Amino acid sequence: MTALPVAGGLRGPAICGILFAVNFAAGGILLGELFGSFADSDATFVEYFESTSNRNGSAIGGVLLFVSGIALLPFVSGLVRMLTRERTSWAMELVAPLTYVVSGLIIASAAALSTVGLARVFADITDESAAPFQGSSIAVLPQFGYVLMVFASWTMAVLLSIVASASMRTRAMPRAVGIVTIVCAVMLVLAPSGLALVGAPVWGLVTAISMLRRRTAAAV
Repeated sequence: MTALPVAGGLRGPAICGILFAVNFAAGGILLGELFGSFADSDATFVEYFESTSNRNGSAIGGVLLFVSGIALLPFVSGLVRMLTRERTSWAMELVAPLTYVVSGLIIASAAALSTVGLARVFADITDESAAPFQGSSIAVLPQFGYVLMVFASWTMAVLLSIVASASMRTRAMPRAVGIVTIVCAVMLVLAPSGLALVGAPVWGLVTAISMLRRRTAAAV
């Protein structure tokens, strides 16, 4: 059987989906303490960033989260091509702008969450004696990043709901994948600061693997 054109073009997006899942999970783990520190006192953040491991972790975590936002774009683009090969709907038209919004929020969150850590790491490397941030300024950026990630989680929940609905309606993907997508969407709504670190990468990994399996089956 000749491979379907859409199936043949799924390898790249599926790999991007795996990159999204891995980088989002790893970045979230490294930034985990900051996700749960919204509205903490300034002293809490000052103490947090006094630790070299925390500074390095927030810097690396921010970069990984940034990469996950970039990888999300081609991943969802390939997924939408697969789901809309026969017909489109007004809901699916929302997927592209929603993906841009989610990716942008993730990238902005990564920048805000990791700015202090990156600045402190740079200060360590260049042997600067003065800390780049002090007092309330060291707290506002991580807190702002947390708020952005909450909005990203809620927007992603809408995105996943649309994708799950299209997947189950067109049967382009196994029903189990659609169910997992719905569960992940609910997780993102109920606890965006915590369960997002599980729901988003689980959805990305399960969907990406399903895309790769579909491509393999179509090529047989």
